[in-house]
Amino acid sequence: MRVVLAGYNVDVSTLDELRAFIERFVQAAASKTSGRDTASLLDEARTLLARDNLTPETLSAAYARVSRDPRPVDELRAAARAEIERARRSNQSIIFGLGHSSVAEHAVFNLDLIGISRLAVEDVERSRLVSYTEKSQRYVRLDDDFVRPAEIEASPHAGAFAERIRAQAALYHRLLERLLPPPSPAGSAEDAERRRALEGRAKEDARYITSMSTAAQLGMTSNARNLERMILRLAANPLEEARSLSMALHAAIHGIAPSLVKYTEPGGFERLSRADLASAARAAFGPSQESAHPAGPAVL
Repeated sequence: MRVVLAGYNVDVSTLDELRAFIERFVQAAASKTSGRDTASLLDEARTLLARDNLTPETLSAAYARVSRDPRPVDELRAAARAEIERARRSNQSIIFGLGHSSVAEHAVFNLDLIGISRLAVEDVERSRLVSYTEKSQRYVRLDDDFVRPAEIEASPHAGAFAERIRAQAALYHRLLERLLPPPSPAGSAEDAERRRALEGRAKEDARYITSMSTAAQLGMTSNARNLERMILRLAANPLEEARSLSMALHAAIHGIAPSLVKYTEPGGFERLSRADLASAARAAFGPSQESAHPAGPAVL
């Protein structure tokens, strides 16, 4: 499993400052300026780095003030960029002290989730206010990579599990070869489009034999508020992979926006709600239909 921070939003004025500095630096290098000019550029570089404002926290802090400060919004942004520690304290006070969590929605993160199981993907994508683009099992031929759950690896069933998953992968490839349309000579654009559609359906149908441990990947875009909630929910998941993913997500963004994602340790509600809901369902509906029908689980 890998979680990679791919990007996040930064105030455009900060980006403009950096671009202008780089242009001056390039011009100075091209003209072979004097030592005094070089020293000036170095001082400017140190000043820009010392501001430490390459973070979406400044946008959250500025927009949090819009409802209470009469200054124009661009002036509020400038103030937040100039005093990053004050901006962070403001975020802490407004988001977590006053409970205005919507302020954290102004910070946006792009994250690569690589080598997680299809089961973990399903849990991640429960957060419907987050944006995802997942490796398509219709357009991409699956390989034989799969995630080994820590719970099974620590049990006597590890070998049997791996053997069964490899057998499923082999059957996937056999099914795919039988489902793919036969090769045909070059035809019209219509024929080519039809063949692509049939290939997509073949890949989609063949994948049903594969396990939920099949390795997947996706690109994800989330604001800080929803990301904090996702991290908290995954941390309360009974599966080791989900909990590891929670820690990896938090580690990826924590240093960038410490004032926006704070409450990531699950409490009693998060830890117990899953079991409580299952218990309530059993009490309301009786034993599961799966135990009543040994031939196979009922569709609920």
